[in-house]
Amino acid sequence: MNTNNPYAAPKSSVTTATHSECRRDGKHAFVPTGSDLPPRCIVCNDAAQTPIKERTLYWHSPWLYLLVLVNLLIYAVIALIFRSKTKVSPGYCATHLAARQRKINWFRIPAFLLMLGGIGIMVVDEPSSGIIVVVLGFLLVIPAIIVSNTFRAVRIDKSGAKFSGCKEPFLASLE
Repeated sequence: MNTNNPYAAPKSSVTTATHSECRRDGKHAFVPTGSDLPPRCIVCNDAAQTPIKERTLYWHSPWLYLLVLVNLLIYAVIALIFRSKTKVSPGYCATHLAARQRKINWFRIPAFLLMLGGIGIMVVDEPSSGIIVVVLGFLLVIPAIIVSNTFRAVRIDKSGAKFSGCKEPFLASLE
């Protein structure tokens, strides 16, 4: 009898990236193409809480921001065409992951409540004031995005990617 189950999960590791090639580049971490960050917290250098979520980061030349002066739509289209992307897995220990989530929730929960209240105002009383409250709720999402994006790509090219947001204990381990 054949015990091979074609629907079974794979038994081997699916990660093929190496961690030994990462290095410090001033106050940034450089990760060569085909590599990934070590599975340690990028803040305190403790062991990262697993599973580490893989993120896709994008970068384009800062010169493209000059196109905003011409037209925002033109900038958006050109930035989408000329952006570079990389996949990386920045790790956080349990303490720093919880702290990051708390910072995001400081903006996410009030934004959700404002949007919900605005919808309630639109239904019950004044549609125009309800729309204003909903828009304020959407605007409160912007600081949540800024707080959550402390780890970001500084440059991406064919040789690899340079990242900011790693703290000194983690960077010291990369030398």
